[in-house]
Amino acid sequence: MVSVYSLRHDISPEALWAELKDCFRSLLLKAIAIHDEDNEWRNVLITGLLTYEKPDSLRKEVEKDFSTLVELGVTELKNLAMLYDIRDSKELPNVIRELRSGGITISNQYIRLRNPERIYVSYETYFIYRDLHEYAGIGVIVSSKNNPHSLKAFRNIEEELKSFGYNSINELGLQWLMVKDFSALTLEASIAIPIYLSNARLEFNEREGTIVFKAKVHKALLPKIKLLIALTKRYYDKFIPVENIIKRFSELAIHEYTEDFAIVELECRFKKILRPEDHIRYRIFNPLGILDQQDVSVERLLPKVPNMLKLFSEFISLDTLMRVLREKKVGRDISRISRPELAFQRAVAWLFTLLGYRVIELEGTRFKEFTELNGSRREVDVILYDEENERIYIVDCTIRAPESKKIDDIANAKESLLRKGINVEPLIVVGEIASETKKNTRRVKVLDLEDLERIISYLKQGDISSARELIML
Repeated sequence: MVSVYSLRHDISPEALWAELKDCFRSLLLKAIAIHDEDNEWRNVLITGLLTYEKPDSLRKEVEKDFSTLVELGVTELKNLAMLYDIRDSKELPNVIRELRSGGITISNQYIRLRNPERIYVSYETYFIYRDLHEYAGIGVIVSSKNNPHSLKAFRNIEEELKSFGYNSINELGLQWLMVKDFSALTLEASIAIPIYLSNARLEFNEREGTIVFKAKVHKALLPKIKLLIALTKRYYDKFIPVENIIKRFSELAIHEYTEDFAIVELECRFKKILRPEDHIRYRIFNPLGILDQQDVSVERLLPKVPNMLKLFSEFISLDTLMRVLREKKVGRDISRISRPELAFQRAVAWLFTLLGYRVIELEGTRFKEFTELNGSRREVDVILYDEENERIYIVDCTIRAPESKKIDDIANAKESLLRKGINVEPLIVVGEIASETKKNTRRVKVLDLEDLERIISYLKQGDISSARELIML
């Protein structure tokens, strides 16, 4: 999980909201509550997430999660409730006011908090919702004077859950609220507010001899956050800034990315001569504090190209390879393959080979199918073998963001091979931005164009381990 680098300690929930409110469309609230002996629904834990997703899209996803609980039968418990609401993000101040009052209504059910103590802003959000893997999250926390074990009916509920296959209520909390071991936490509520800034990095432009800063950021943040880049040189045992560049993100080169996000870029031309032992430091900040920071030596930014990559570059540069992945007509022309899908697949295969995988291409041959135990047939485009981690991947390469059927196909192929005693990981590689596809309910790993660009960026630095991590995460 990504963390904010250095948050101000005096920030209130209202100030946090005022700074970030334009980034969001929806507020997802989830809760687990117990009907106590006092004939009230008492709070076990409430989680919330502000997100840029549209309410309809978010609702479909949450309804699928809730339907899983229905299928398991756990929603039949009379004294236990799993609740959710999807509200307009502008409702957050009202939600905070409700929590301050000691209770909140979710899904038309009033829940009384156990024993609330205070509301504050924290680095910690306590739960592991998907947005918080890519983006740093700040938590609006309602602490409690006790944990859920203090509820009189808590022990009875835990015993009843065993009849539905749950060893403890913590398993249900992880499944529904995405919170680990939540029953031990002295919390009433945690509302996560993502900072939509990611993939910030420094690169070295060999052709110009300059340092380049890049990042992905929500467009609403462009006028609100600043970038400080410092060239530092060693004096005795300290690195001292000798030259600084400071700009608002709205002043950087801005490249359209998606409806909500942009890629920003700044080429830094320092007056001082860059030496390998010098350091470059960037800080991204706003009134909330320092959102991100990196300090790296110039030497580390200089390309360290493995021999295999050097040899490959004699035939095709990494920039050209990226063009093949990004521009389908270019890929077809360069590779002399008539089908754009196969040209894209060939480029993907080259990329995985450079990362050290054993690669077998099947699509484009008559050997791309295997037979299931029931006699039906399934297709695979590419097989990868990660010898270092002993993982096998079956890969589907597709130019456009795949529909649910294609995701189901490769997920079902994995299950079919498992029935034959072969354990594989399904992977889809997409030639365009596919943020929504990454949220698929089959949990199939998706690498989209953004990921491919990051992998190429790491390869240019000779950082193969970081490039491989993008595939394994």
